[in-house]
Amino acid sequence: MSQQINLLPRKERKPLSIKLMLYVWGALLLSIAAYLGFGQLEVIATQERLDALLQQQKEVKGKSPITRGERELQQQIDALKPDADYAASVLASMRSENSEAGHARILALLSTVSEDGVWLVQIGISAGGRKLSLSGNALHRDAVMRYARRLNEALADDGIQLDALAITPTTGPGASTTAGVRFTLN
Repeated sequence: MSQQINLLPRKERKPLSIKLMLYVWGALLLSIAAYLGFGQLEVIATQERLDALLQQQKEVKGKSPITRGERELQQQIDALKPDADYAASVLASMRSENSEAGHARILALLSTVSEDGVWLVQIGISAGGRKLSLSGNALHRDAVMRYARRLNEALADDGIQLDALAITPTTGPGASTTAGVRFTLN
């Protein structure tokens, strides 16, 4: 009678700690805020250049004959006008959709709602923070249902309702030995 012994040590994965997840979310929020702040600085700088050129134009218009310098100034203004209009429209869009605060608010809220055995893989935020799409993995179907219910309760104050949930079992060659599920929540 022969016996088989597995001599290879089994490697166990350590679960991500909540502290690490909070650091990751914090870094993500900081990078979004920095990106939006940089975009606003560009808009403000372009608007200031346009205002300076418009002021020069007003001063020049007081003189009756059009000089070569005035024509050059008008050409510079005309060249900068599309950039300034585009930057102003982006800024107006950001303010009207309240996307700066909307995205950060949603991400902060997502970091407070958790469920054991559920982790997010992808987060999609659109329509200025009024539309949300999540996908992830879970150890059990019931955990996904509890997470979806708790998340809907937390999002109710913002008028966001997640009403579509697709759950598929993780099977096949790439699946782990522990049965789990993949989910998409919209």
